[in-house]
Amino acid sequence: MTEEQVRRRLATAIGCQVRDDIWQVLDDEGYVKEVLDGFPDAFEDMQKKYRYLHKRFPAQAHAQKKEERKEIPPDQRLGALAQILAIEASRLPEVIAFREEVLQGRLLKVEEVSGWIRREAEKQGAGSLWVRLPLPDGCRPSSSRGLRWLSCLADLPDDAKSTWPVQWDAETLAYPGPEDKWVERVAVARDGPLGQLKRVADALLRRFPLWQEAQAVAFVLCDAIPMLPKARGTLRVSSVAPSRITLELDPRLSAREAAGFYAQLRKEALKGPDRPMTEKHLRLAVFLAEHPDMAWEALKGQWNRAYPAWAYSDRRYFARDAKAAWERVTGRGWTARPPGIRRHRPQAREGAGARGE
Repeated sequence: MTEEQVRRRLATAIGCQVRDDIWQVLDDEGYVKEVLDGFPDAFEDMQKKYRYLHKRFPAQAHAQKKEERKEIPPDQRLGALAQILAIEASRLPEVIAFREEVLQGRLLKVEEVSGWIRREAEKQGAGSLWVRLPLPDGCRPSSSRGLRWLSCLADLPDDAKSTWPVQWDAETLAYPGPEDKWVERVAVARDGPLGQLKRVADALLRRFPLWQEAQAVAFVLCDAIPMLPKARGTLRVSSVAPSRITLELDPRLSAREAAGFYAQLRKEALKGPDRPMTEKHLRLAVFLAEHPDMAWEALKGQWNRAYPAWAYSDRRYFARDAKAAWERVTGRGWTARPPGIRRHRPQAREGAGARGE
């Protein structure tokens, strides 16, 4: 499935449209990737997490954007540089081979990319699952000793295999999405066209580190020139997670220009100046995090014993100040510790690739 298909499936399961802020949390915490990777029970765990967040954090009266992106467009020098890099990239053997073997010499239009990716994902089936585990000291993956060691591990009984320090992973490919979503991701099978496209994109990113993976994919498929803006900024706003601003700046951008660009994004996250917090309220926030499941009356008593100088006589005022302190420090509404959701250590699927480190 593609990321968009996962989201539609989730909407069907919960019986309503998926909220952008909660979807961003599911993506950040790895739930979306686990479903794309085909891990057992991953979709059920995603539903549980979504329902929990939806109940704990009701939708705000005003809709919040999931992401705010801003750019300072390239100047003439960066425009010329982008063209030069694209010319050099078009001469790489990996790019030429993919366009001839997979695309049959016909480049796609930009609006055809999403459909082509979805069709190839359906043809390939499940993406490849990778198994990563450490080798003993002195072993190299290509050495005969290392290969013998891997063979011995494969012959161990199942109860012994469960003690391996194994990590499971699957590769995904970023590609240009519709206008309202810049990038989407899809799991890839190593030996299929999408796996080959992933390797070509990786080669381009090593050669041209200013590019992004979705840009590299669009270049290979469409010959679209990846633009190099003077500044790129992303603001993530969520009612259930701290807001974050990410900046990518050309070194020729002046300090004044950089400060003004940051200020534009900051206005979207903070309404008004940032007020300092007292030591009491900072300790209240940490104290609340340390005791998430305790009743307010008992928690007040424990706080009064720990900090008699800041003791409370009324439980309501204590709860009000504690929750307000938590929300100011974390940027999200207070909730008790969420119910345990099992994370995955799946068994390797037949046909999955393996590599040692």
